[in-house]
Amino acid sequence: MLVIIPHPDDALKITKFQNALIGHLAQFNLTYYKKPPLWFSLPELLAESFPENLKNIKVTSVIMEEPYVKEGKILSNITMQVNNQQIKSEFTLLYPWNNKETQPAFFSTPESLLNQALSQNKKILNFPKAFRIFRLGIAERLSENSMALSESLWVKLR
Repeated sequence: MLVIIPHPDDALKITKFQNALIGHLAQFNLTYYKKPPLWFSLPELLAESFPENLKNIKVTSVIMEEPYVKEGKILSNITMQVNNQQIKSEFTLLYPWNNKETQPAFFSTPESLLNQALSQNKKILNFPKAFRIFRLGIAERLSENSMALSESLWVKLR
């Protein structure tokens, strides 16, 4: 699978944003978590059609759009311009922790509370967020919970 890995500076900003959301939601006894790695994957069918050599893949833009709430998760669309095609991928910023003893199921979490958390913490990361420096890589799933890069290269957009 093809993945885009943000530059460490951008990854730090995303992580700070995630932590701020987690802290805000914790005030209301809602537990959310982030799940590494911080990689944006390209859709599987599209990834299979690309050449094996990463240098032949031309990425001209990567943009993280405004986060939104869907089924209790906090998501963001990633829009990429790759080989003259516009590709959208969904990236999950936060997952709900569904512990029935301490909080209600994620689908009963009020959307307004999640939207409030998003609006109060958007100053940490300005949206839409354009990524100028990132790694393009080929990731392989080693097991259900682990992935590894078999090949990668740095890309710097102008």
